[in-house]
Order: sequence, then structure tokens, then C-alpha cells
Amino acid sequence: MPRAGWFRATARGTLAGIGLFVATVLPIAVFGGFRITGWGSFGGMLAIFGLMVAVATVEEVLFRGILFHVVEQRTGTWIALAVSATLFGLLHLVNDPAAIGGALAIIAAGLMTAAAYVATRALWLPIGLHLGWNFAEGGIFGVEVSGSDNSAQGLLRGVFDGPALLTGGGFGPEASVFAVLACLVTTWYLLRLARSRGNIRPRRPICSARDEAAHSGRVTLLRALPCLRGLDLAVLRRRVGDQAREQLGGGGHDGCHRGVEDLLVGLRGLGGSGDLPDILQRRRLDLIGRRGRLEVV
Repeated sequence: MPRAGWFRATARGTLAGIGLFVATVLPIAVFGGFRITGWGSFGGMLAIFGLMVAVATVEEVLFRGILFHVVEQRTGTWIALAVSATLFGLLHLVNDPAAIGGALAIIAAGLMTAAAYVATRALWLPIGLHLGWNFAEGGIFGVEVSGSDNSAQGLLRGVFDGPALLTGGGFGPEASVFAVLACLVTTWYLLRLARSRGNIRPRRPICSARDEAAHSGRVTLLRALPCLRGLDLAVLRRRVGDQAREQLGGGGHDGCHRGVEDLLVGLRGLGGSGDLPDILQRRRLDLIGRRGRLEVV
């Protein structure tokens, strides 16, 4: 990403996060669940902003940059979304073990930031969304943010009062029905964007131990062949993407997504050592185009 690209992506995410929280608070206020009682502290708002930069960065790196990436490599995008968001929500139960509804709301927020990562394949947008939401909550509206001890006052002083479904109860507006809806609608939009960009990765089939052993044996044999006396053998191995494997009907070794091995075998100068089996023939599999099409020549 260009040097200025990360800043623009983070800024857009921050503004979107602020907008989402404002969109959550407005209907709560319309139904009488929130009112502003006075002004807080501008300095406190800046202090909360600095704190939330650190919180958003650390949590997104851990949950989206590391956990999501590791799980997705083995199970695909959909399972990685569920796992990372669920663990993200359960972590916030540490603050209040009784706040099951709050944890479910945080899971929805985790789905949103994970979807932002899938849509862009970068952490800047999810960091911005996370930062904007937390800053609006604590820095602007003066509400305590779950998972942090923001004792400083925000820009405004306000009171949330009403049914837990409307205001989020003791957990705060993050657990209100409007916050959950805002996160889920945004998640839906981001996942549609991710699908249109081809960023959804399928689950990789699990190879059996027998398949793994057979694959390992074939590779070992191919590597040993060039050492045979009088045999000039070049072996070229390539790995192709999932789309190429799909076009080959789930190709690869025994249905395992280990990549199709692209072999270029040249047999010359046997020196009278005898004929090779018919199965050893000159083949060439050329990787054509950026979408990974394969052609046998």
C-alpha cells in the first residue's frame, strides 16, 4: 500500500466508526433512552483518543492480523470469521462475566472488523472502524468503553436510561439492539464487497495420513531421479492457486489442496542403460494467465 494509503484507509474507517456509533445513539435518544446533561473535557477527549488508538491497534493485530489469518489458512474465511469474532466477544466477558448480551454484541462488532479485513486484506480499515467506534463512545459521548479503563471524561456528559434492549443496560450502548443492527448491516455490506473482489477463501480439505505419506514418497522419488547415473532429468515444481485446482476438478494429489505439481521431465542420454517405462514421458504443464489456468502441451 502507498505511504499515504494506510492513512486514508484508517481515516475512512475512523470516520465510519464514529458515524456508526452516532447512528446507534440517535435512535436511542429518539426513544428517550439518552440525554445530554452537560459538557465534559476537551483534554479528556484527546486523552481517550490516544488510549483508543493503542487499544484498537493491539486488538486488531491480535484478533484479525494473527488469529484470523492463522485460522483462515486452515479452515477458510467463513470459519475464521466465526472463530475470531467469538473469541473476541468471550474476551470481553472478563470485564463482566454476567454480561452475556454484551458479549454477543461484541461478537457482532468482531464480525464487522473481521469483514473489513477480508474486504481490504489490510488492517487499516478495521483499526479505523474500531478506533472510531471506541472514540465516539468514550471520547465524544463520555460512555465507558468495554475492555478499557477510560477514567477521563469525554467531550459530552450524558445519561442512558431505559430498557436494556434499547440502551444496552449496564454494559452500555454497545449492547443495544441498534448497535448490533449497525454492526450486522455493515458486516453484510463488507462481505459482499469481499466476495466481489474474490477475497473469500474456501476451506482446504484435510488430507489423510496415507495421502500425506504417498505425497511425500512421490516427492522424494522425484528428487532422487536426477541422481541416477546417465540420466539428465530436470524437475520443475510449481504451486498453483485454488482456481486452477477447481478448473482441474479438485486436482492435486488424491484430492488434497497441496497444489498441482507442474513437472517438466527431460529424458536424454541414457547411455545404453536400457529403456525407461512408458509412464516416464515428456510432459509440460504451463501456467497461463493470472487466474491460474493450466494447459497441457
